[in-house]
Amino acid sequence: MNPDAGMNVFQYGFFGAGASQWKVQVDKLTPSCRWADGTNEVLLKATGYTLPDNTWVKMKCSRLSATSFELRVTDPATGSLLTPAVTTTATMGAIVPTGAATIGAKSINAAKDDSVTDQFRGDMDDIFFHRD
Repeated sequence: MNPDAGMNVFQYGFFGAGASQWKVQVDKLTPSCRWADGTNEVLLKATGYTLPDNTWVKMKCSRLSATSFELRVTDPATGSLLTPAVTTTATMGAIVPTGAATIGAKSINAAKDDSVTDQFRGDMDDIFFHRD
């Protein structure tokens, strides 16, 4: 796997002007979360942490309130944090993505190269998406 590759775990909506998006990604082997309401965006990265080979981790991206966002990377067996929780506050409106949610890439298209679709390279299990 190219360590510089962008890899999407989960994506709902595309990023761009006027677009809403919820996204869990691993770019350069660093977990991150992105939310966008079409005007504002939040990007949280577990800076300084690199996903280990051959080890399961749990990534959780949460919008805790209208203004509070969090990324947690934990050991799924013990629940222990593998890196400090990353949090921020931001003013953001409703996040209402269009299109279909995708798992493992921003788009599924056999005619496109993986570098264009941000194909995830690894194993995934137990993907949950919850919206109140």
